[in-house]
Amino acid sequence: MSKDWLQVTMSSLAEKDDNWQRFLLSLDDDRKINFIETLTQLNTITKKKEIISHTAIADADVFLRKYMVHVQQRELDLRSIAPDWNLHVSDPTALEELWKDAQLRMAAFLEKNKFAHLRFYGGLKELSALRGRLTELEQIVKDNKTRPMMDDVWDMVRCRIIVENSFDVRTVCQLIWEDFFEDIVRCRNYYYSPKIGREINPYRAIHYVIGDRRGRIFELQVQHRFREAVGMLDHPYIFKKDGSFEFCNREHELWMSAMGNAATILEFEDLKRA
Repeated sequence: MSKDWLQVTMSSLAEKDDNWQRFLLSLDDDRKINFIETLTQLNTITKKKEIISHTAIADADVFLRKYMVHVQQRELDLRSIAPDWNLHVSDPTALEELWKDAQLRMAAFLEKNKFAHLRFYGGLKELSALRGRLTELEQIVKDNKTRPMMDDVWDMVRCRIIVENSFDVRTVCQLIWEDFFEDIVRCRNYYYSPKIGREINPYRAIHYVIGDRRGRIFELQVQHRFREAVGMLDHPYIFKKDGSFEFCNREHELWMSAMGNAATILEFEDLKRA
């Protein structure tokens, strides 16, 4: 009999992953129940091979790409970011101030648009996650007098909008474009241009980097609740390189990939019902 990989994974995360522990603690009882129900729903789909066949996944992927193509992408505009941003992202006081300002801006956006069944949360990225990158960035600036790309530091302040259905993903993102048009430093549409290069099913969400008149930036992700659930499970297994999280075996890895495929299918089903 196959293992209950959902239970195995959740137990491992509860034991070793601080982010998972903080996330669950942040949920009230109703939201925690809803989150576990979402994971259970995805897990049930993984056992229905006819639903997550290669053909079904390919069809769902094309449909979602076509539907989300209306969310415009924008390449990173370094001119909108303060020249010394890299050198000041380790200042907790400055980051806390930016997070408070970001919350105020997002609260005004959400109040204006009156979304139903939507969650917003966020905070500061842990400095330990940079693994020495700040020192490396400082040395690059000192040696070359140039501004390096900032893959690890433009999300020092980061937040998410979680929506209940795929229709709302596109609607929310279009409204973000309308309300923050001049301040959007970058937009990546991972529905239209999914991440590639790994076996786990391509990640799908919309990521914005939003700036202000002082050249400060924060990241805003818009995700479907299915994608949030999968991301909470697979992120440490895919991105933590310290060996603390490894798949138990090939079956465990394939199950995690199937969870991503299940999210894709269920997002597609959302739109078919709309």
